Formats: sequence, structure tokens, C-alpha cells
Amino acid sequence: MAKLTGPLLSQEAHGSLSKILTFSRRKSGSQVRDYNKPTGTPSPSQRAKRRITEFLVAQWQNMTAAEKDAWAASAASAGLALSGYHYFLREAQRDIYTHTKLWAYWPCNEYIGGNIIDKSGCGNTLSPVPAGVTTRPQPTPSRILRFSNALIYNGNYLRAAAGNSMIPSGIDFTIEAWLYCEGEKSGTSDSDGGVYGNATWQSTQLGLALRRNTAGNLQIIWGTNRTNYTDILLIPAITTTNKKKWFCVVITYDSSETKLYRYVDGKLIGSSVKQYGTTSLRFMIGRSSDLNAASNNWYGRIDEVCIYKRLLSLEEIRTRYKMAFTDV
Repeated sequence: MAKLTGPLLSQEAHGSLSKILTFSRRKSGSQVRDYNKPTGTPSPSQRAKRRITEFLVAQWQNMTAAEKDAWAASAASAGLALSGYHYFLREAQRDIYTHTKLWAYWPCNEYIGGNIIDKSGCGNTLSPVPAGVTTRPQPTPSRILRFSNALIYNGNYLRAAAGNSMIPSGIDFTIEAWLYCEGEKSGTSDSDGGVYGNATWQSTQLGLALRRNTAGNLQIIWGTNRTNYTDILLIPAITTTNKKKWFCVVITYDSSETKLYRYVDGKLIGSSVKQYGTTSLRFMIGRSSDLNAASNNWYGRIDEVCIYKRLLSLEEIRTRYKMAFTDV
């Protein structure tokens, strides 16, 4: 990359000079750089890395001024000629969980070693059921090129290792997923379909599940047991006019308030107060519970599933949703 220095612009200026030149202010001196956009189509793995960078940018944009100043001070104390923004990106990419609390990220772009790999670095690998190459959820184009692929479910699903419920009780958490309903399986007695969950219909424990209920609505089921739980509707019935449409569904849980917030397409839909229960059942995508019935399976696409061990704010959720509409 060629680099020129000099007083070409005022010290307040920064940004693009043209499609191939950018200008920036640095402690080492103002610089004009020759920018060459990478050619070729990014691989699924490269797409996933870029998405993580987007998550970090959204987090930074919604930090308080004091938090941003703290990152700038840390960069200065380390003797680095970096802004607080670039120092945060560097450190967060080195240790994603510590700086973001991203506990799992499944871009659903590809199988590696027969599994769907957790790109957060926390090792929450998902295995397909059935495991066969032709019977497992298949990669298919996602909503936009930036997302690369999604997985399409047709009575199959993914699950975590035995005993890994992914969402322990007593902590703040956020779950985000993009989903697209193809419709219920022909011949089933109802239209239930599980997007994800760690639910088990036992008298002593329940958990959480996102599913499509018999009326066709997206619904959250969560609680401590099968007699102490809540059904929460998310969006209107998936009819012939909106069935084949992508939705971004985000659920956050505030453990201090025992309150669950739900968002659809970047908008706060509502909140409910109830203690979230615990379950030893492994986390699943494409199925809502451990009941072995076709009605518990999702028929459609699911993509970009994230779990954080923190609350994402409404502003951060909105930023992430808006970013998803800018293709690259």
C-alpha cells in the first residue's frame, strides 16, 4: 500500500478522497493512503469474520462517551498510536468473549468436520441430527450476500453437546436469530415448529423455546416447569402473505428484574416478568423441545444465531439490524 504524508487537507478533514484514496489524521502525521478493495468473492469463513467485526462496530457505536474515553486512555497508557476505537477492535478480536460476552455465534455458512462451528471461539459446536451428509440441514443462500448461507430445516436439526443447555439460569443473556418459514410439514396434526430451544416438558424443569404455535404465531415458551411457564406471542400469524419472509428475532433476559424483552426486526415488541428456569437438556436449533414429534421441528431457514451472556441494548439491536441491510 502506497503512503503519502503532507498537508494535503485541513487537519479536521478525514475520509475518502476518491474510490481509491483515503485521508486520515494520525498522531504520526496526516496520511493519504491508496486503498485497493479486495477482489473476488469472500469465502464463508471470511464472511463470518466480517460479521463479527460488524458486531464489534455496533457495540462501539452504542458505548457511552465514558466507555469510549476509557478505551482511548488504555491505548495511550499502552504507548500505542491508536484511537480508542481501533484499540477496542484490536483487543476484542484477540479475545472476543472477554470484551463482548459473545458466548456463541453460528453463521450457519458451512459444515466443518461434519459440524457447525461456533465462531465466537467458546467451542460451542453443534452437531446435525441426523448426521448424514444428505439428511442434515442443508446450506442454502441466505437473505443477503453478506450473510453467505443459511441452513434449511426439513425435520432435521442441530444440537449442542450433551448437557450443554447454552443458557444457564441466573444470568443476563441475549439470543438473536434470523428465520424464514417455509410452512409446516404436510400431514402433521398442528403447525408447531421449533426455531430453537432447550426445553423439556417435565414436571420439574422447562427452559426456553422459540416456536411457531398451532395458530401460526411465533411464540416464546419459558419458565421453571410445565405448570409455571409463560406463552409470549411475538408477531402475527405467518399467513400466505408473510410466510416466506425473513424475520430477525432477538430475546434478552434481565436476571436482576427477571424480565424478558423481545424484539422483532429491530423493534421492541414487549416484555414479561417471570423467573427463567434451568434445564439440563442440550440446546437445539431447528427444534423446540425434546419431544420426538414432527410438529416440534422447524420447516424453513434459520441463520446468524448468536448468544451473548449480557443484555444487548435496544440501540445496539437496532444498529445490528440496520447493518444487515447494507450488502458488500
